[in-house]
Amino acid sequence: LIWDSIIYKMEEISKSNIKKLEERIKEIKESLNIDSKKIILESLEEIGRFTETDRVYIFEYDFEQELLSNTYEWCNEGILPHKDDLQLVPFEIAREWIDQHTKGLSVHIPDVSALPENTVLKNGLEAQGIQSCLTVPIMQGNKCLGFVGLDAVKKKHFFTSQEQNLLSVFAETLVNMQQRQLYHKQIKESERKYREITENVADLIWTTDINFNLTYCSPSIKTIFGFEPEEYISGSLHDQFSEETVERYREIIREFKSKLKDGTLSSQDIWQLEGQAIKKNGQVFWFNSIIKPSWNAEYIITGILGITRDITNEKRALVELQESEKRLQRIVNSPTHYLLRTDLSGMHTYWNKTFEKEFGWLYKNKGLEKGDSLTSICNYHHKRTQEVVMACITNPGTVHQIELDKPAKDGSIKTTLWEFVCLTDSNGKPSEMGCMGIDITVKRLAEEQVRKLSRAVEQIPLSVVITNLDGNIEYANPYTFHTTGYTQEELLG
Repeated sequence: LIWDSIIYKMEEISKSNIKKLEERIKEIKESLNIDSKKIILESLEEIGRFTETDRVYIFEYDFEQELLSNTYEWCNEGILPHKDDLQLVPFEIAREWIDQHTKGLSVHIPDVSALPENTVLKNGLEAQGIQSCLTVPIMQGNKCLGFVGLDAVKKKHFFTSQEQNLLSVFAETLVNMQQRQLYHKQIKESERKYREITENVADLIWTTDINFNLTYCSPSIKTIFGFEPEEYISGSLHDQFSEETVERYREIIREFKSKLKDGTLSSQDIWQLEGQAIKKNGQVFWFNSIIKPSWNAEYIITGILGITRDITNEKRALVELQESEKRLQRIVNSPTHYLLRTDLSGMHTYWNKTFEKEFGWLYKNKGLEKGDSLTSICNYHHKRTQEVVMACITNPGTVHQIELDKPAKDGSIKTTLWEFVCLTDSNGKPSEMGCMGIDITVKRLAEEQVRKLSRAVEQIPLSVVITNLDGNIEYANPYTFHTTGYTQEELLG
């Protein structure tokens, strides 16, 4: 379009020359996608030969450093180049030109010899053998980037308005080409960044076209599914997912198509798909996918974008947590375990039904919520309890066992075994006591009966011998050693 505008603006040139210009410009236009330096140099030559001038050049302005530099130059046969001599030239050398260019105005000097004598400008131009020149600013909006110019060295040249138009449009072309190159560079950099992200992210990123055919999947497919991207894209849903998961995915597709058809599909539409997938080696795993519509630069829906994560470990941890909660709930509701929590002064903050059933009668007046733990403990075990509680507070998180006697409703004594632990708040400071206990009265009675029986066997005036199935003596009471004369070492075994 830029080069078409050159043709349009050159309508004032004679028709015999327009055809020649069109052919030359077309050649330049067709080469715009090649190396920019080569394009610009060829363009300068085309313009120089068309205008029959001796030197065509481009300068760039550096307003921060107040310097100008000759960046491109074409010279006709027999004309000396000056590009290397015109680098980092102070603004003072061409202050008049710069003032004009920054206003968007061209500078046309038909006859250098007619300039005032002994000026910096005239001396500089004559040093290069220039008899006539034309410079046109390169403008990007209101900002002047530099200028493009024509020099006549061999003879004086009055530059026509058509030639000035040509140079002006060429200057516009340079700006447009520079902006296009910058735009493409930004796009490539953006693509590089997004590619780097998608190729290094642990989650699987994938896209489909509008017909839901898979078009892309990130390299993490290898880690999650075990497939190469090409294998996965060409694979079948039924080979990669469970039937239940495939059906849920199809429901999402049906809803997507319905919204697309009635025009209600928007960026707010996001679907989540959780299910089971199948790795290349046949292993089944759990995944979660976030699915949303995908748009192109023209805001046309092109398909869907999906992000998939392997959640097998999270799923396993959730199952284990649920099992743990069930076990804890069983303990809480256990008819054989007492659960109790108190503040550091011993006042109840929680108790389970088993504790309330066995010892709630002790708190009839105040109720369990206003009662302290020592009330349900026999007086002779209060000191023992207090000592263990202090040990727990001194070492939070450490479990301490303690055997406590408690009064029973029928007037008897219950022997209980407890585990005490000091709990801490979010700052790590002791805040509560957690206690879990069981009734060991029957066990203690049985142990006492065994002790009584043992003492009786030890003291009875009869020989008592116990052997194993091989006839080896494993136990003999003292009376046996007394009557046989054997020692314990001689008789046993």
